[in-house]
Amino acid sequence: MKITSNASVQDTQKVLLYIFEHIKKIFETEEIPYFLIYGTLLGAVRHQGFIPWDDDLDLCIDKKHYDKAIKLLKEKLPNEFLVHNKETDPIYWLPFTKIRYKNSKTTCIEWPEDNSFIHTGISIDLYRYWKEEKWSPALAKKIAVKETLGRIDNPVNKHSFVGRFLRKVKYSMLYYFYLFLHLLSGKKAMYCLDPVSMSKPLYPEDMETAITASFEGMTVTIPKGYDRILSNEYGNYRTLPPVDKRQQLYSKVEIYE
Repeated sequence: MKITSNASVQDTQKVLLYIFEHIKKIFETEEIPYFLIYGTLLGAVRHQGFIPWDDDLDLCIDKKHYDKAIKLLKEKLPNEFLVHNKETDPIYWLPFTKIRYKNSKTTCIEWPEDNSFIHTGISIDLYRYWKEEKWSPALAKKIAVKETLGRIDNPVNKHSFVGRFLRKVKYSMLYYFYLFLHLLSGKKAMYCLDPVSMSKPLYPEDMETAITASFEGMTVTIPKGYDRILSNEYGNYRTLPPVDKRQQLYSKVEIYE
């Protein structure tokens, strides 16, 4: 077995592209709509592929199709890939699913709690997006607090009984506080995107029409309103960030062949 113990960003990107090719083929065959999002969308628009220093890949799927999409991936992906979520890892705490390459191992620096998962490895994030007809900033916070409540008992947190109880009280109070604010807020239709606590709201006219773009020589789908989406997320996204801001997800990647 060949082992690349300190894989380069380019090595990692090759594996990500390999995973993506399989996902893309299944989604297109089964007519599951998807978009590139976050840094992967930025890479498609600015670089026609990966951001040169980026070592992850982000897709989003309308929540209406999400369960079907995950079911299809479980059924049709080759055995070298893992559909990683709460069903395959009891301490998995994320509300969305990752598709991992089993023949790899990673050490995550951006989300160090991920290193506690039973499964690590190079992965693609499959985020959900969904329309809220009555959206407000308080609604997004309410959703995020509810997700936090749902993972307080996760063993990865290692809280004492008293600690869990106090956190449940705290976040329950916050939940109803944001619910109250939402009821008082001016509301409009917007889209939410995982992870809600970190993402910006998305305008319906930006998300409801797909266009195509090039990504590493492949034709992919991106939201028609990519310019506003990227501007809201990254500011002047056409300009490269300073070298010290070009962060990677992993501090170490191992690949087994």
